Amino acid sequence: MRRFYRQACLLMLGMAASGFLRAQSSLPENTIIFSTDAPTATEDSNLYVVRNISISGNNKTKPNIILRELSFEINGAYTLDDIVKRFEKARRQLMNTSLFQEVVVSLKSINGYNVTVNIEVTESWYLWPKPFIRPVDKTFHQWWNETDRSMDRINYGIKITHNNFTGRNDKLKVNLMNGYTKQLSLQYYGLFLDNELKWSTNLGVTFGKNREVNYMTLNNKQVPLNNNNEFLRSYFSWFAQVNYRPKIKTTHTFGIGYNYEEIADTIYKLNPHFSEQQNLVRYTELFYRLAYFDVDFNPYPTKGHMGELMLKKKRI
Repeated sequence: MRRFYRQACLLMLGMAASGFLRAQSSLPENTIIFSTDAPTATEDSNLYVVRNISISGNNKTKPNIILRELSFEINGAYTLDDIVKRFEKARRQLMNTSLFQEVVVSLKSINGYNVTVNIEVTESWYLWPKPFIRPVDKTFHQWWNETDRSMDRINYGIKITHNNFTGRNDKLKVNLMNGYTKQLSLQYYGLFLDNELKWSTNLGVTFGKNREVNYMTLNNKQVPLNNNNEFLRSYFSWFAQVNYRPKIKTTHTFGIGYNYEEIADTIYKLNPHFSEQQNLVRYTELFYRLAYFDVDFNPYPTKGHMGELMLKKKRI
């Protein structure tokens, strides 16, 4: 009688997903018993073991990156009702990676108490080149009316972002800038350090220089100094971070950064109080960040909880 009740529950799930009732033994291999496209609850209290997880649609993303976000695992035992809830959590977490346009998590097949789970994803577009052109003044109105629309006070270039550079949910950012400021910036986020994908690192470096520097303020206006034959300011900075994400919702980040600026002697002749250190401005930065995210959709959350704690120390 108990076995008959279990089979009846499974058949009811099959009817909700496929639209008609048929015996379990006659189900084709690709029949979806339950899917996050059409969630259905059940009261079956037996434990079912996830024996296999099939992933499709991930042309770029590595399978272990998808498995890392799941709220269930291979050889895990769950009730059918718990599986339904975990499917919804898995879909939400995979969407929150921003790697996919759509995710469907489905119960593909059941053989006794063994189940096969299918995850079908539609990947997003990962490469985003973004050209830019903008004045360096505080507002466009100020540049238009107070600087005679000088093209020397314009920055232009391109920002290139790849949100899944090697298929491991890692990000590469390249910033090339010319004009008023000449700058090259390279940043890489998400280099994993262990097989469990709990530890990762972020790295970045920036080089830049200017021929013009605002060396003082007069009557609430910045006073610039320009030298077309010499760079008055050059700068260099780098950072390194280590992230620890023991589970899905919480991430600890430990970071160190270094900033270095070299200023021309001309600036200090005009304004001896430009900075505490003549010719050089340099300091080290240490920080720790604790981030917690448990929301329905990270870009536009409507429910859930999120928070961030930041501790930072700068030393000259």
